Amino acid sequence: MNRLRFSRRYIVLLVGLAVIPIGWIAAWQWLGSNAALPAHERPLVTVTEISAEATGMLEKDGQTAASPEAQKKSAPAPSVEGFLAAFELNAGQGPLDADYFSRMIAADQPYDGDRYLEPSELAFAREVIDRLRAVEAHVGHGRFNTLGFEKVFKVASDLPSARFSVPQIRFMRALFGRSNTFFDYRGARVSEEFLAHHNPEDLVHYPEDGDYLIDGEPSRRFDALKQKLGNSLTLMSGYRGHPKQMLLYLDKVVASDGNLSLASRNRAPAGYSYHFSGDFDIGDRRLGDANFSRQFLKSPVYQATLQSDEWAQRYPHHNVLGVRFEPWHIIGQ
Repeated sequence: MNRLRFSRRYIVLLVGLAVIPIGWIAAWQWLGSNAALPAHERPLVTVTEISAEATGMLEKDGQTAASPEAQKKSAPAPSVEGFLAAFELNAGQGPLDADYFSRMIAADQPYDGDRYLEPSELAFAREVIDRLRAVEAHVGHGRFNTLGFEKVFKVASDLPSARFSVPQIRFMRALFGRSNTFFDYRGARVSEEFLAHHNPEDLVHYPEDGDYLIDGEPSRRFDALKQKLGNSLTLMSGYRGHPKQMLLYLDKVVASDGNLSLASRNRAPAGYSYHFSGDFDIGDRRLGDANFSRQFLKSPVYQATLQSDEWAQRYPHHNVLGVRFEPWHIIGQ
């Protein structure tokens, strides 16, 4: 009996010794090249984990990562009729009185009743901004405007200063999925999918302005205005993917100490921006950044837009979408 017990223990010991090297080999293969890096230099998440995390979050919401064609279809471009209909649709969200319109005029002022991010969420916002800016600095301002989140995550995985943690990705995904009331924003959602994007071949590059427009009606409208005005017309901002809009919006939120309402009076949250589906901002080349001020109202460019409905404003005076007057923002299609 003792000899039998000894034999069994000996067999177990041999099996254990055989399994340990296999375990080390599997661990080395799993870690890959990152195993050779110091712990502080290893990426928080790999590209595969990032993609799996993003896809997993979408599947929990009843979504799947869509094909490029499906992604484009998921964000139909708003028509002029649809925009006007949104006025009546969104008017029911609350009373529109003198106080509401005064907030739109002084959009950069905080008001009683404004919505704010929690301190922990504001900390996440700062972390996300730093990483999105690092990716933008790496790929260039114009190209960054065209990227979707999947591409941003892949670029970030190779940049130590831009690697996203899983909690940071979850924060962005959760923020993207919020309803407009969370942001104190009245506009309708433009895109439902966090990973949605337009392919490079669907965009037209304007090298003199360093920006892009969606090929089709948006580029045709801009080209028609360009033919009318010549070199005095400049494309201030064209197509924006979700990462760029996320950066712009969070930048305003952080600058206003977490005030979502103030940010929404000035910029649309990611998923709600019409720049994703064709809208664009124009300006007079001689004005530079002053185009985003009332000086633009005196320019020949602005006067030309008043001569045709083809260049209608998305956010005119006293609109009910909760966005300040933007005479430079043109409906793309």
